[in-house]
Amino acid sequence: MAEIKTTVKSQRDDVSSTVHPAHELDSEERFWRDLQPWLEKCGYLLRPRYHPGWVASWVGTKKKWYDCEDGHTGNTLVLDAIRVSDGTAVGLKQLEVGQEHGSNEIDIVLFFSSETLAKDTRNHCVPIYEVLQVPDNDNMRILVMPLLRDYNDPQIQTVGEAVEFFHQMFEGLYFMHENHIAHRDCHSLNIMMDPKPLYPIMYHPAEDDMKQDFSGRVKHLTRTAHPVKYYWIDFGLSRKYDPDGPPPLETDFISGDKTIPEFQGQDKAYDPFPTIQGDDLRWTSSLLDSRRFVPRCLGQRLEEGWFYTMKKA
Repeated sequence: MAEIKTTVKSQRDDVSSTVHPAHELDSEERFWRDLQPWLEKCGYLLRPRYHPGWVASWVGTKKKWYDCEDGHTGNTLVLDAIRVSDGTAVGLKQLEVGQEHGSNEIDIVLFFSSETLAKDTRNHCVPIYEVLQVPDNDNMRILVMPLLRDYNDPQIQTVGEAVEFFHQMFEGLYFMHENHIAHRDCHSLNIMMDPKPLYPIMYHPAEDDMKQDFSGRVKHLTRTAHPVKYYWIDFGLSRKYDPDGPPPLETDFISGDKTIPEFQGQDKAYDPFPTIQGDDLRWTSSLLDSRRFVPRCLGQRLEEGWFYTMKKA
């Protein structure tokens, strides 16, 4: 999302014409446009940009594309939509089940979304409302989930907010392990939050500092006054293990965090649960080292304390 914002800002500075490639859909967007009538029958409404026959609202006017709601794309892998039955904003994730991890991901997310586990407050796995089978494509599914936001946007501001963030993340990891599932891809890109408590007036999904109708910038509340829930996402590398079987050993690991010691020699088998439970603490210190919120709410001295020791352990 940061890349999108930077690109749009530079284009706002440089482009004065109302003619811009934004009035044409790329191949990823056309995927959704072609599914729009079917998705609406399923109860999900896409933005006007993705309706068949869409004509850019700025065409034939003096408006600039970047000042119009339908001039912005957003994330086409997980596209935003509105659930018609109740007006809830949702994310629609396309997933190929023919790939190595696709079917496994669906099994795991549906397991954590089951009625019993979904009620457990320790469950921080992104809930899945339903799974849709794409017509005429046996290998493509659409996972319907809440519309989430980057866990640190807006930034965590206080020590208390940071402590609550880490509490929820570790609580969620231990909950997975209690159910004999290892996430196996723990890094900051796989953490999101439910933004609704912070935004009484919701933002535009593709330009999330703007109101939905682009009438102005959206304002947000604080986590301290309005706590949020954080979620683990992306279970494509996750696995469920037999609690009665032998200790699990893995060798085929492709993670977003290459700094964990167990992953330095990928030809060696490792136990995924000590890795997740132990070395995710080092992952946490890597997150702090990223400076995404340490200087503002925790102070740089933390890296000289137990987080630094934990990372070097």
